[in-house]
Amino acid sequence: MMKRFAIIFFVLLIGGCNSQKLVESFLRADEIAFADNFYDALSVGDIELIRSQLSQELLRKLGTSEAEGNFMAIVGQIAEIIPDGEPLDVQLAFAFRELGTEDVSPHVQIQRFYQYEEGWVMYILALTREDERLKVQEFFVSPISNDEVERNEFSLSGKSFLHYAVLLVAVAVPVFVLYALISCLRSSLSWRRKTLWGVFIVLGLMQFTFNWTTGEIGFKPLSFQLFGAGFFKAPLSPVLLYISIPVGAWFWLNRGNFSRRGEESQGD
Repeated sequence: MMKRFAIIFFVLLIGGCNSQKLVESFLRADEIAFADNFYDALSVGDIELIRSQLSQELLRKLGTSEAEGNFMAIVGQIAEIIPDGEPLDVQLAFAFRELGTEDVSPHVQIQRFYQYEEGWVMYILALTREDERLKVQEFFVSPISNDEVERNEFSLSGKSFLHYAVLLVAVAVPVFVLYALISCLRSSLSWRRKTLWGVFIVLGLMQFTFNWTTGEIGFKPLSFQLFGAGFFKAPLSPVLLYISIPVGAWFWLNRGNFSRRGEESQGD
């Protein structure tokens, strides 16, 4: 039996257009075209076209008159959410592919953001294949105001002392780790020991997460991070800063103190 597995791509702040192309290359041409056409059908409230694209599982859920009425109401609300006219910009934020098994059909989930003058629209679409034809498992549309998008942009103005302190640490930790790594590579140790020390130096232990928009702090005790810091930003989402404790770098730069203390304790 073929193993079930998934592949996930996130669009990062770094890379911009290149990241968009990376995710688009991951999706098949017919999946991109299907997502475009289904969004167009939602934007005009084309009930018949939308219904023809639904999976058998989703159609069974619409078997009652009450469910049918709710479905038509939802489609009408979505048509009102999506502004008229062509979008100013389209960003593919997320793509998830799960290859199926003998019992489970493969499916794809796509998340896009459409920009209009009035604001943004988030569009999530889950697809499956029935007799090799794409069908909709789930769909979701939600408006996002321009004010919310602006709040999530990275900016130094109007931030608290905590924001500046966290940003300073996020910059200082990788510099500290890099300094320790260069010191290790320039030491007289054998290459085998340099390699072992180098791996220990570049790995930060634990992880603190800082939401640049809200100032919220998260903590993961069981986590490792290269060079002790990093950041992530999905389209329209807040910037997240990640900081870990550079234990390996600290041990390397203070190894002489430990040696002297050991010698002093032996002398006593």
